[in-house]
Amino acid sequence: VSGMKPILCISIMEKTQAEIVQLAEHMSKTPTDMVEWRMDFFQEKDSLEKLKECLIELRNHLYTKQLLLTMRVQGEGGHQVWNQGKLCLYLDFLTQNTQLYDGVDIELSTLKQISIEERELFISQLKNDHKFLIGSYHQFQGMEDATAILNRCIEIGKLPVDIVKVAYLPESVEEVERFVEISTRVKLPEEMKKVMIAMSDLGKELRIRPEITGSAIAYCSYQQETTLGQISMEEYLENRETEIRKLK
Repeated sequence: VSGMKPILCISIMEKTQAEIVQLAEHMSKTPTDMVEWRMDFFQEKDSLEKLKECLIELRNHLYTKQLLLTMRVQGEGGHQVWNQGKLCLYLDFLTQNTQLYDGVDIELSTLKQISIEERELFISQLKNDHKFLIGSYHQFQGMEDATAILNRCIEIGKLPVDIVKVAYLPESVEEVERFVEISTRVKLPEEMKKVMIAMSDLGKELRIRPEITGSAIAYCSYQQETTLGQISMEEYLENRETEIRKLK
């Protein structure tokens, strides 16, 4: 993930392996740069054997795309609930199968559930195998104030991640405008990218034009809205084409 132009990422949120693989086949023929597998939607997510079986199929179909793995937790818009044992098994699964994917999105709250030593070992193993890491935070209880948002970005940025991602659910246009202004004040190491998302229809313009907040990734669904305010790939590409025509 590099350069100034946001890369396009489409999310797979299907429940069964057959549905996931079928959608991957379709995505392999699209112009998307990256595919995110939301593993927490997979109905057999607690079986490491089934996870690997499905992941192998995804890699086979999406060998020309970057493949991002996300196991989003409850409380941050997902379906996974960790206990210490399950989390450690999942992290081991990721480090043992790096040949099957390109990057991982993991919440700051999840990383805090393991010791500093375990966290450093996990991240170093990913880095040694040249995988990128997104450290994320999702807030569905309204927009925090500027200091809290900036501190959240700084906290994630202190970790050896490649991308700092924060997403908030605004309650007014004014909050979206403030979020955009705050995005200009986020200071990260030069090589570190950011993704700043305002969810719901209020933040739709930032979904269409992620560069407004300096975001490195544009998250879209394949055909229809899948999360609050997330637009379809078709709508995103149509709007981008309109922007290009205007510049001409």
